[in-house]
Formats: sequence, C-alpha cells, structure tokens
Amino acid sequence: MDEISFLSGRNRKKCKICGKEFTPKISAYTIENENGEKVYLCSYNCKEQYLEKDRPVQKCDQCGKEFRVVHNYQTLKLGGKAEYYLCSTECQGNFISDIKRKAREASGLNKATDSTRKIIIYTQKGGTGKTTSALNVSVALSQMGFRVLLIDGDPQGNISISLRLKDNKKRKTLYNVFSDNTSIKDVIYKNNEGLNNLDLLLSDQSLAAVNINLVKYEAIKTRHKVFARKLKEVEKQYDYIITDSGPALSVLNQNLLYAADEIIIPASCDYLSFATVEKVMGTIKDIKKFYNHQIDILGILPTLFIGERIISKKIVKELQTKYGPSMILAPIRDRADIRAASFDGVAVVLSPKLKGYHEYQALAQTISDKKRIKNIKRYN
Repeated sequence: MDEISFLSGRNRKKCKICGKEFTPKISAYTIENENGEKVYLCSYNCKEQYLEKDRPVQKCDQCGKEFRVVHNYQTLKLGGKAEYYLCSTECQGNFISDIKRKAREASGLNKATDSTRKIIIYTQKGGTGKTTSALNVSVALSQMGFRVLLIDGDPQGNISISLRLKDNKKRKTLYNVFSDNTSIKDVIYKNNEGLNNLDLLLSDQSLAAVNINLVKYEAIKTRHKVFARKLKEVEKQYDYIITDSGPALSVLNQNLLYAADEIIIPASCDYLSFATVEKVMGTIKDIKKFYNHQIDILGILPTLFIGERIISKKIVKELQTKYGPSMILAPIRDRADIRAASFDGVAVVLSPKLKGYHEYQALAQTISDKKRIKNIKRYN
C-alpha cells in the first residue's frame, strides 16, 4: 500500500445517515451535534436528512407542502412580527412577489413588476421598421401581462395610422404635453380594441412645432429635460414605456432620448442603415457626455431581412463583427404579412397565423429576459 492510499484509509469516515464509508473532502458535510461531537455526512441529501431530524414539521405558506425547516431562508419574518415558512427559494421568491403585487394593487398600481423600463426605438434613418417594431413589441409585452405605455414620438403619427385610429381634432396629443402644459394623464389614450394592458400617447404633424417651441421658450441648459419631467407623472404606473421616434437628431428626439433608459437600434439590411448605426452610437455618447444620462443598449435589431439576399446576410455579419454578436438581436424578416397588418390596422403579434408573429413575440421575450449591455465595444 502506498503512502497516499494509507493516509486515505486513515481518513475514511462512516456516514451518520446511510452508513457508507467515505473520505471527507467537503467541510460543509462535517458538522457538530449538540454535544460538540463531529458528525460526518457523505452527501448533500444525507446532510439534509440529518438536519431535518427532530425538527418540527411546518407547512409552506406558498405551495402548502409540508417540510422541516433546515435553512435560514426557509423562515421569513416581515416587519419583525409575522413569521412565514417557505420550503424552497422558488417559493420564497413567489411569496415575496405576491406580497409586492398586493402592495401595488393596494396603492392603485395595477402592474406586474416594481420597476419601470423606459425603452426608445431610435435611429436617424427612416424606413427601418421603427414604428412596426415599437407597436408589435408593445402589444406582445402587454399580452405577456405587463402594463405598457406606447409613445408616438414621430410627427408623422404613424402609430395612429398603423392602428387605423380615426382622426379626432379634439383629441389631445404629445404636442399638448410639450406646448400648453397639459398633464400627461389627460393625453393618454386607453380605448385600444381590447388591449387592456396597453395605453397610447399619440402624435400628429403638430408635434413638429415642438422643436421650435423648445428652442424659443426653454433655457438651453434644461430644454432636453422637459419630457422626462412630465413623464414622471405616470411612469410608475407602467412596467414598460416604449417610445417610437422620428428619424432625426432634433431637440424633440433629445427629449425622448433623455427620458429613456434603454435603446433598441433598428437597422434595415442595407448599407446606409448600417452606416447610421455608428451615428446613433455617437449620439448615445453625446447624451452621456453633455447631459450626464446613461442609455443602455438592449441591442441592434436587423430589420427587413431577406435570407435569400447576400446583402442581408452580409449586413448582419458586419454588425456582429463590428459591435459583437451579443449586441445583435435576432433579425426581423421582410414579411408580406407584417406590411399587410399595418395596412389593416392590426399588430402582427395578434395572430399566430401571420408570418412575423413568432419573430416579434420572440423579440418581446428577449427584451423581457435580456440583461442590459453597458459596455459598448470601442464606443464608450
């Protein structure tokens, strides 16, 4: 017998639960009993069984399962008074989420989460699918149970057009929020054809005048903060605030960018759109530099992707090479059904039969799951 085997044999112990002989390698499986004697346990399961010994049986306050309390996390005290028993970390998480949800409901906040994510869909080039993406992502997130506010920040008013909403001269729009001190609460449009979790803040061509008004009437050092200040009135009521923007670098868009915490950059699969992405990266840097406001990048979204065309594949590959694969979201294909849905005044995510449904549903799920990308390769 060699020295290693001899020493190994000397260190072998007998498991207190199953009787198996083993060489202790993990100190967590060696504990002291109430008499100060060492107890050896060969596995996690044996340790659990030993710790459960003589412990009273409790009932999980979340799932109802009976169990014996072994770990500190299985006992939850709230306010130093009520004590709750939770059999697992999953039940603990669900229990706390339920408490927070009830607190939100009691305070009048009918939303799914405690936070509000403010996402702008922005690029300086037109025809990249900004409105289509903003609309379908918003509808998909609302279908997932999130409370969503969709803001039309484009003077073309394409959200209203895409939903085929009738013109209403009495309806107040985003222009009124900027220009005549109207409360944002009085501008939100809620009659959304059964989309109960989705509210709209609409625009029309009058919004173009906001650029002139901001320059004329607002101080240069604070004019970019106007919309963010007004949005605070309602932002806590929503899980997501999604903003569609016009293809420009204007004072209006500076306001919309300053009011957002995250950005999706759509890029149609052509060279001009590809080149514009770098300009957007520069704008994000400028917002940070001059306004001290960080906008995290959720991703670059290739749109109007046609798999049969070499240029589409090349653009996606170039984006991945330049900005990193993790920065590029799954492409949205150029689908006839997506174009037809806009013409018919519906979102493609409302019908699983339409091509494009699964792509935008997947994008909404990615947004819900995706961690923010804080370090932009070579651009911060």
